[in-house]
Amino acid sequence: MRGKVHGVAVLGVALVLIWGCSEDAQLFSDTFRSFTSGNVVPLTPGPPSQLLLVSLVNDTPDAIEFVVTAERQVQVTDEEGNPVIESTAETVRLRTFPLEHVNEVGALFDCQVTRVGLGEDIDRPFSEPGLFVLEGFEDLEAGISTGVGVPSNLLPLNSLAGNFSCGDTIIFRAIESQGQVGNIKVQSFVLPWSSQPTGFSGSHTFNNVRIFLEEQLFEEEE
Repeated sequence: MRGKVHGVAVLGVALVLIWGCSEDAQLFSDTFRSFTSGNVVPLTPGPPSQLLLVSLVNDTPDAIEFVVTAERQVQVTDEEGNPVIESTAETVRLRTFPLEHVNEVGALFDCQVTRVGLGEDIDRPFSEPGLFVLEGFEDLEAGISTGVGVPSNLLPLNSLAGNFSCGDTIIFRAIESQGQVGNIKVQSFVLPWSSQPTGFSGSHTFNNVRIFLEEQLFEEEE
Protein backbone atom coordinates (compact mmCIF):
# COMPACT_ATOMS: atom_id res chain seq x y z
CA MET A 1 0.00 0.00 0.00
CA ARG A 2 1.35 3.42 -0.88
CA GLY A 3 0.02 6.45 0.95
CA LYS A 4 0.15 8.39 4.13
CA VAL A 5 -0.85 7.53 7.63
CA HIS A 6 -0.77 10.70 9.68
CA GLY A 7 -1.64 11.79 13.18
CA VAL A 8 0.09 8.77 14.72
CA ALA A 9 1.00 9.27 18.37
CA VAL A 10 4.68 9.68 19.10
CA LEU A 11 5.87 7.15 21.66
CA GLY A 12 8.33 9.09 23.80
CA VAL A 13 10.63 10.07 20.95
CA ALA A 14 11.55 13.35 22.63
CA LEU A 15 12.87 11.53 25.68
CA VAL A 16 15.70 9.59 24.12
CA LEU A 17 19.29 10.15 23.09
CA ILE A 18 19.38 10.87 19.39
CA TRP A 19 22.06 10.93 16.75
CA GLY A 20 21.60 14.14 14.84
CA CYS A 21 22.10 15.58 11.39
CA SER A 22 22.99 18.92 12.97
CA GLU A 23 25.18 20.21 15.76
CA ASP A 24 22.08 20.49 17.95
CA ALA A 25 21.75 16.74 18.45
CA GLN A 26 21.56 16.24 22.20
CA LEU A 27 19.76 14.56 25.03
CA PHE A 28 16.60 16.59 25.62
CA SER A 29 16.69 15.98 29.35
CA ASP A 30 19.19 14.16 31.57
CA THR A 31 16.28 13.19 33.79
CA PHE A 32 15.14 10.74 31.15
CA ARG A 33 18.53 9.19 30.39
CA SER A 34 17.25 5.75 31.29
CA PHE A 35 14.88 5.86 28.35
CA THR A 36 17.82 5.64 25.93
CA SER A 37 18.01 1.88 26.43
CA GLY A 38 14.36 1.17 27.09
CA ASN A 39 12.78 -1.91 25.54
CA VAL A 40 9.08 -1.54 26.34
CA VAL A 41 7.87 -0.20 22.99
CA PRO A 42 9.87 0.71 19.88
CA LEU A 43 10.80 4.33 19.26
CA THR A 44 11.57 3.67 15.60
CA PRO A 45 9.47 1.73 13.06
CA GLY A 46 12.33 -0.63 12.06
CA PRO A 47 12.85 -2.09 8.54
CA PRO A 48 10.25 -4.91 8.84
CA SER A 49 7.44 -2.35 9.11
CA GLN A 50 8.59 -0.60 5.91
CA LEU A 51 7.65 2.71 7.54
CA LEU A 52 9.44 5.96 8.32
CA LEU A 53 8.29 8.02 11.31
CA VAL A 54 8.54 11.81 11.25
CA SER A 55 8.00 13.31 14.71
CA LEU A 56 7.19 16.98 15.26
CA VAL A 57 8.08 18.47 18.65
CA ASN A 58 6.88 21.90 19.75
CA ASP A 59 8.99 23.33 22.58
CA THR A 60 7.70 26.90 22.20
CA PRO A 61 4.89 28.82 23.92
CA ASP A 62 2.92 29.00 20.66
CA ALA A 63 0.66 26.68 18.68
CA ILE A 64 2.56 25.56 15.58
CA GLU A 65 1.51 23.87 12.38
CA PHE A 66 4.32 21.86 10.78
CA VAL A 67 4.29 21.29 7.03
CA VAL A 68 6.06 17.98 6.35
CA THR A 69 6.91 16.84 2.83
CA ALA A 70 8.28 13.42 1.92
CA GLU A 71 9.72 12.96 -1.54
CA ARG A 72 10.14 9.67 -3.39
CA GLN A 73 12.18 8.99 -6.51
CA VAL A 74 11.23 5.97 -8.58
CA GLN A 75 12.32 4.70 -11.97
CA VAL A 76 9.58 4.65 -14.58
CA THR A 77 9.44 4.20 -18.33
CA ASP A 78 8.63 7.14 -20.58
CA GLU A 79 6.51 7.04 -23.73
CA GLU A 80 9.54 6.01 -25.79
CA GLY A 81 10.38 3.13 -23.49
CA ASN A 82 13.36 4.81 -21.86
CA PRO A 83 13.92 4.55 -18.08
CA VAL A 84 13.59 7.89 -16.29
CA ILE A 85 13.57 8.96 -12.65
CA GLU A 86 10.28 10.44 -11.48
CA SER A 87 9.87 12.38 -8.24
CA THR A 88 6.63 12.51 -6.29
CA ALA A 89 5.95 14.53 -3.15
CA GLU A 90 3.55 13.86 -0.30
CA THR A 91 2.73 16.66 2.16
CA VAL A 92 0.93 16.59 5.50
CA ARG A 93 0.17 19.50 7.83
CA LEU A 94 0.16 18.70 11.55
CA ARG A 95 -0.68 20.99 14.45
CA THR A 96 1.00 21.03 17.83
CA PHE A 97 0.17 23.01 20.95
CA PRO A 98 2.32 24.25 23.86
CA LEU A 99 0.70 21.89 26.32
CA GLU A 100 1.79 18.55 27.72
CA HIS A 101 0.72 15.53 25.61
CA VAL A 102 -0.25 17.71 22.62
CA ASN A 103 3.12 19.30 21.85
CA GLU A 104 4.19 16.23 19.83
CA VAL A 105 2.61 14.58 16.81
CA GLY A 106 3.91 12.18 14.21
CA ALA A 107 3.42 11.13 10.60
CA LEU A 108 4.15 7.69 9.17
CA PHE A 109 5.31 7.42 5.57
CA ASP A 110 5.69 4.31 3.47
CA CYS A 111 9.24 3.50 2.43
CA GLN A 112 11.07 4.17 0.23
CA VAL A 113 11.41 7.89 0.96
CA THR A 114 14.28 9.76 -0.66
CA ARG A 115 14.08 13.16 1.05
CA VAL A 116 12.16 14.66 3.97
CA GLY A 117 11.87 18.35 4.81
CA LEU A 118 9.59 21.07 6.08
CA GLY A 119 7.48 23.13 3.68
CA GLU A 120 5.56 22.56 0.48
CA ASP A 121 8.76 23.13 -1.51
CA ILE A 122 11.64 21.48 0.34
CA ASP A 123 14.11 22.89 -2.18
CA ARG A 124 13.47 26.40 -0.81
CA PRO A 125 13.87 26.02 2.98
CA PHE A 126 15.29 29.50 3.46
CA SER A 127 12.47 31.40 1.78
CA GLU A 128 9.33 29.22 1.85
CA PRO A 129 7.46 28.62 5.14
CA GLY A 130 8.08 25.23 6.70
CA LEU A 131 5.84 25.87 9.69
CA PHE A 132 3.22 28.35 10.81
CA VAL A 133 2.90 30.05 14.18
CA LEU A 134 -0.85 29.97 14.85
CA GLU A 135 -2.73 32.71 16.63
CA GLY A 136 -5.84 32.66 18.80
CA PHE A 137 -6.62 29.45 20.67
CA GLU A 138 -10.35 30.21 20.60
CA ASP A 139 -10.29 30.47 16.82
CA LEU A 140 -8.26 27.26 16.57
CA GLU A 141 -10.85 25.36 18.57
CA ALA A 142 -13.51 26.67 16.19
CA GLY A 143 -11.52 25.45 13.21
CA ILE A 144 -10.44 28.95 12.21
CA SER A 145 -6.81 30.01 12.29
CA THR A 146 -4.38 32.58 11.03
CA GLY A 147 -0.68 31.94 11.07
CA VAL A 148 2.70 33.49 10.44
CA GLY A 149 4.82 31.46 8.05
CA VAL A 150 8.35 30.69 9.23
CA PRO A 151 11.09 29.18 7.03
CA SER A 152 12.69 26.12 8.55
CA ASN A 153 16.19 27.14 7.40
CA LEU A 154 16.98 23.43 7.22
CA LEU A 155 18.05 21.56 4.13
CA PRO A 156 15.94 18.43 3.56
CA LEU A 157 17.32 15.19 4.93
CA ASN A 158 18.41 12.86 2.15
CA SER A 159 18.48 9.07 2.40
CA LEU A 160 20.84 8.84 -0.59
CA ALA A 161 23.34 10.92 1.39
CA GLY A 162 22.99 8.59 4.36
CA ASN A 163 21.02 11.01 6.56
CA PHE A 164 18.36 8.39 7.32
CA SER A 165 17.10 5.00 6.21
CA CYS A 166 13.84 3.10 6.11
CA GLY A 167 12.74 2.27 9.65
CA ASP A 168 14.31 5.34 11.27
CA THR A 169 12.61 8.14 13.18
CA ILE A 170 13.19 11.71 11.99
CA ILE A 171 12.54 14.48 14.51
CA PHE A 172 11.89 18.16 13.76
CA ARG A 173 11.90 20.26 16.92
CA ALA A 174 10.83 23.92 17.19
CA ILE A 175 12.38 25.98 20.00
CA GLU A 176 12.33 29.64 21.00
CA SER A 177 15.08 31.75 19.47
CA GLN A 178 14.88 35.52 19.81
CA GLY A 179 15.82 37.54 16.76
CA GLN A 180 14.83 34.94 14.18
CA VAL A 181 11.67 34.98 12.08
CA GLY A 182 8.77 34.20 14.41
CA ASN A 183 11.31 33.91 17.25
CA ILE A 184 11.61 30.24 16.34
CA LYS A 185 14.48 27.96 15.44
CA VAL A 186 14.01 24.47 14.01
CA GLN A 187 16.35 21.57 14.76
CA SER A 188 16.53 18.22 13.00
CA PHE A 189 17.56 14.88 14.45
CA VAL A 190 17.52 11.24 13.43
CA LEU A 191 16.99 8.25 15.70
CA PRO A 192 18.37 5.24 13.77
CA TRP A 193 16.50 1.96 14.01
CA SER A 194 19.87 0.20 14.39
CA SER A 195 20.42 1.89 17.78
CA GLN A 196 17.28 0.36 19.25
CA PRO A 197 16.77 -2.91 21.17
CA THR A 198 15.86 -5.97 19.12
CA GLY A 199 13.10 -7.11 21.49
CA PHE A 200 10.32 -5.36 23.36
CA SER A 201 8.20 -6.33 26.33
CA GLY A 202 5.26 -4.38 24.94
CA SER A 203 3.60 -4.52 21.53
CA HIS A 204 5.49 -3.49 18.39
CA THR A 205 3.33 -0.50 17.45
CA PHE A 206 4.70 0.01 13.96
CA ASN A 207 4.55 -3.61 12.87
CA ASN A 208 0.94 -3.61 14.04
CA VAL A 209 0.30 -0.56 11.87
CA ARG A 210 1.77 -2.35 8.85
CA ILE A 211 -0.38 -5.41 9.49
CA PHE A 212 -3.46 -3.19 9.77
CA LEU A 213 -2.64 -1.39 6.50
CA GLU A 214 -2.10 -4.65 4.64
CA GLU A 215 -5.38 -6.01 5.98
CA GLN A 216 -7.22 -2.91 4.78
CA LEU A 217 -5.62 -3.23 1.34
CA PHE A 218 -6.60 -6.91 1.16
CA GLU A 219 -10.22 -6.09 2.05
CA GLU A 220 -10.35 -3.38 -0.61
CA GLU A 221 -9.12 -5.82 -3.25
CA GLU A 222 -11.74 -8.44 -2.43
